[in-house]
Amino acid sequence: MVLLVKTIMMSASGDPISYDVHVTWDQVAFVAFYTFEAILKMIGVGVAAYFHLGWNIYDFLVTLLAIIGIIAERFSSSFFYVVILRPLRLLRLFRMRKRYRDVFQTLVILLPRVMSAIVVIIITYYFFAIIGMELFSQYDMKNCCVNTTVEQFYKDDKHNSSLIIII
Repeated sequence: MVLLVKTIMMSASGDPISYDVHVTWDQVAFVAFYTFEAILKMIGVGVAAYFHLGWNIYDFLVTLLAIIGIIAERFSSSFFYVVILRPLRLLRLFRMRKRYRDVFQTLVILLPRVMSAIVVIIITYYFFAIIGMELFSQYDMKNCCVNTTVEQFYKDDKHNSSLIIII
């Protein structure tokens, strides 16, 4: 809910979206809460019983990676992506409801059977990307997105004639 509210507030403000992201206080609070939860479970059921269940191991690893991400982000901002693993804890819903487990098990069963179709789609996508590059290679794409909604993502570098994508 917190992620949803923050996303809605960012989009409603009208300010351009900043891609300079850092760990915020609410992320630290959630990681502290998850750490406290894991410690309480270890004390309550015992360390051996805690690590016997796969979901507890999953929760522990996600929490441990988030802690490592927060610590590493203090030294280098490139480790923020580890903290965004927090939404992966939503997979715990599959443990709580039988319906969710049935859907998840169906996906696990179907994934190997669908892999050949996924590979065909990727090859087709690659094929048309090559055709598109050949067809549109003669066009100069400098300032192609001026006065559009995606202008902030594409800028012409004055020292280089290539197109720079800012992510």
